[in-house]
Amino acid sequence: HALMDKVTRTTVRFMNAQAEAGVRVFQFFDTWAGLLEPELYAGTVLPFSKRAVEAAKVRGLKVIYFFKGGEGTARALSGLGGVDAFSVDSSMPLSDFHSFTGGRKVMQGNLDPAVLAADRKAISAGVDAVFRSAEGLNGHIFNLGHGVLPSTPEDNVAFAADYIRAAGAR
Repeated sequence: HALMDKVTRTTVRFMNAQAEAGVRVFQFFDTWAGLLEPELYAGTVLPFSKRAVEAAKVRGLKVIYFFKGGEGTARALSGLGGVDAFSVDSSMPLSDFHSFTGGRKVMQGNLDPAVLAADRKAISAGVDAVFRSAEGLNGHIFNLGHGVLPSTPEDNVAFAADYIRAAGAR
C-alpha cells in the first residue's frame, strides 16, 4: 500500500502538471491490471485508481482509463466512478465491456496491434470487426487494444489510419 500510495501521488502530480499546461483529457494506463486476480486487483489497486480519477475530476479533466486484463479485471473496473471513457484492450469485444458498465460509458479501442503486421485485407477486416463491436455503444473512439508493435510496417499504420477515417465518415 505504501508503494501504491507513492505511485498514486506521483501520478496525480504529473496529471496536475499536464492540466496546468492545458490538457483537458487525461488517460490513465493500467497496462498490468490483468496480472492480478480480479479480487486482489479490486482490493489493492482499484482504491488507488479511484483516488487518481477523483483528483482528475477535481481539476475538471475528462478521464479515459485504459486497462489490459480481460473480463475479470473488466468487471472489477466497470464501476470505477468518474471515468468518462474506458479504453479496452483486444482481449474482449468492446460491446462486452460496455455491457458491464450498464451502457453508460464511451468505449475506446480495441484493434489487436498484431493485425497491423498483416496484409491490408486482414487490416481492413480487423478494423471492420472493431466497428461492428462498437455498434450501439454510447460513443466510440477508435484505437488499438495496446501499443504499436516495433516490427509493424509504418505503411500498414498509415493504411489503417486512412481506412479508419474513411470508415468513420460512412
